[in-house]
Amino acid sequence: MMFKLAAIASNNYLFVNCWTKSMIEAKFWWVAAIMLGVQTAISAPVLADPIDRLLTTRSCPECNLSNANLDSAALNGANLSQSNLRAANLSNANLIGGNLNGAYLQNANLYNANLRGANFTNADLSDVDLTKADLTNARLTDAVTKGTNLRNAKLCRTIMPDNSINNQNCRTQGD
Repeated sequence: MMFKLAAIASNNYLFVNCWTKSMIEAKFWWVAAIMLGVQTAISAPVLADPIDRLLTTRSCPECNLSNANLDSAALNGANLSQSNLRAANLSNANLIGGNLNGAYLQNANLYNANLRGANFTNADLSDVDLTKADLTNARLTDAVTKGTNLRNAKLCRTIMPDNSINNQNCRTQGD
């Protein structure tokens, strides 16, 4: 993780720029600047690693996350549009309302993932394991699903690649 610390320089103020790889170092520089009487402002984290960026901001469009281990990750509402998630492990992940429009997920593991309301429009889901995944209200419009494993997946008000609505696993009216 990289953080950028910046101090404002004008009239009796000092410029302080610090690029660091850990939050502990960033906090140290922040405290040191305050102790010197420098009025500082810390910018938003500049996250070089896409996994750190995703887990911190829940936004990583067009990121290369191939082979990433995101098992049980809390990614509700995450923006992963156009991202490369080839062979990523997203088993047990929470991607409620996630945007995976145009994402490349070939051979990814989404076993038991919560994908309620997720958008997979134009995504490549070839050979993806969606066993026991909850796809309630998910949108798979124009997604590639060759070899996709939907065994025991929950499909309820799920918009399929051909734009049909699949309600095969709606258990109650409130589902």
